[in-house]
Order: sequence, then structure tokens, then C-alpha cells
Amino acid sequence: MTSEFHPFQQLLTRAKAGDAECFYAVAVCYTTAYGVAADNEQALYWYKKAWKHQHDSETAMAIARIYFHQHNTRNAVYWLEKAVDLGDACAAFEYVQHLMNKKKIKSDILLWQLLTKVVASPDISDEQRNQAFDMIKELSKQ
Repeated sequence: MTSEFHPFQQLLTRAKAGDAECFYAVAVCYTTAYGVAADNEQALYWYKKAWKHQHDSETAMAIARIYFHQHNTRNAVYWLEKAVDLGDACAAFEYVQHLMNKKKIKSDILLWQLLTKVVASPDISDEQRNQAFDMIKELSKQ
């Protein structure tokens, strides 16, 4: 089977033709090296095109993770906040972890708000919920 029949090539052709439903899939291929060499810049390009088409927390989180991987904290936090604003509890959890690990706590109020989203969400794992409760205990001691 030649490479032109690989699903990635088909997705890329459709995405380049403007098929917005393929933007996110192409970005994932570049992120995971599925059918193409991993390329964070291309992944960012296609994730951002996907974001313009449909603002969703999954896309914002994917962009944030690439920026964190590139040590571009400012842009990573920008996209992480977008995911949090869309109600993504996992994004809120990652944001709290980032703030506490980097000791870049904007305010205790922000941490409490984020942690409240995390513990109240049915979308997080029991492990994340337990970690969030531990973080709340740590904040309570301050």
C-alpha cells in the first residue's frame, strides 16, 4: 500500500481543502506521529485551525500541552485558562498542579475556585479527586 492511501494523507488532503472536521485529526496525527513524523509546529497550526472552527476544551488542552512541552509557559497557561473557562475540570486540575508546582499562585481564591471545579466534576478520576482534596488540605494549612 502506498503512502497516498494512508489515512493521514487522506485527512491532510481533506483538511487542506478546508474540511474543518479534519483539522483536529490532522493535528493529532502530527502530535502522535501517526502516518507522519511528529511535528509540534504543524500540530499547533492544525489545532489552532480546529480551535477557530469550534472552541472546545479538548483542543485548548492539546495546544496547552504542546506549549508546556516547549517550555512556553505563558502561551500554555493562556490555552489552559481557555479550557478551564469552558468548564474542563481536568484542565482546572492541571492548572492547579502547574500553579502549585511552579509556586506561581496568583491568588488563593483562584486555587479554591479551580479546586472546587475539580472535586465537583464527574469527569475526573478518583486519583485526581484525591489529589485535589490533598491540595485543599495543603492550602488550608497556609
